[in-house]
Amino acid sequence: AAKILDAHASKTAERAKKEKVILAVQDTSYLIYTSHKKTKGLGRLSKQKGEHVAEINSNGLVMHSSLALTTEGLPLGLLHQKIFPRIARRPEKKREDKTPIEEKESFRWLETLKESKDKVGETKIVTVCDREADIYEFFQLGEKINAPLLVRAKANRGVNKKALYSKANTEKLWEFMLRQPVAATYNVNVSSHEKRTARIAQMELRFAPFAFNPPINHVKHLQSKLPDLEMHAVYARETSTPPEGEEPMEWMLLTNMSVSNPEEAMEKVIWYTLRWRIEMYHKVLKSGFHIEDCRLSEANRLIKYLTIMSIVA
Repeated sequence: AAKILDAHASKTAERAKKEKVILAVQDTSYLIYTSHKKTKGLGRLSKQKGEHVAEINSNGLVMHSSLALTTEGLPLGLLHQKIFPRIARRPEKKREDKTPIEEKESFRWLETLKESKDKVGETKIVTVCDREADIYEFFQLGEKINAPLLVRAKANRGVNKKALYSKANTEKLWEFMLRQPVAATYNVNVSSHEKRTARIAQMELRFAPFAFNPPINHVKHLQSKLPDLEMHAVYARETSTPPEGEEPMEWMLLTNMSVSNPEEAMEKVIWYTLRWRIEMYHKVLKSGFHIEDCRLSEANRLIKYLTIMSIVA
């Protein structure tokens, strides 16, 4: 599969080199083949409650991709992709906090970051990810290989701590950002959706540098002192009152790029809106090409088929 993708990824890199800045949007999609009873080599994805049974184990493949875009949102192609069956962990390993990142499934974010950056050369490549990539090691790797990152925050972690176990003057990320001055205001046209009403949302924008402290229980604390990472946060928050039953909109974005004025903060917000392109890409694959209907009998054959369809998509 890697060889099938290689020529396409090389052409994607060629197209990317014509741009000053490109966005490499990473995301994961889960491909369900539970009804294909005789397909060999599939992985266990999740447990779901069935209509007539208490529990259904869904089987399939995990697909993690890096889609290159211009800063106007034009897709240039894939830079990297990994498709694999999930290996079931032993029950006692399920909540093991001491597992190194290299042995976790989440290592795919780091692996894809490095592989994508290596292909593009001198072009500035900004990796954009959703909340699943809010991982200390991901930002640490970005700093190490000088790779710009833009990630939506998942955890309301403590920030700006002077010492690893310090509790004095510790504050949470959201509270810290709400203390910052409003740098700009703007409006967003919110389209109607099954879970939301069309409206014009009034937004306020804040930004500030902060120290991203390593997790207290990180396994590598046993070997060496992990550094604080110098980061910037961009916080977009709705100030108008949303319709009854709906949550106000907000994004907390984390980046290792400098954000020193409202224009740079708004640029990061606009770039993050383009992350949705990879969701549309997955829709093309699943709803357009119906890749989950493919009835090849072995996972390794499915993976090659999926790679070809990913290039076509």
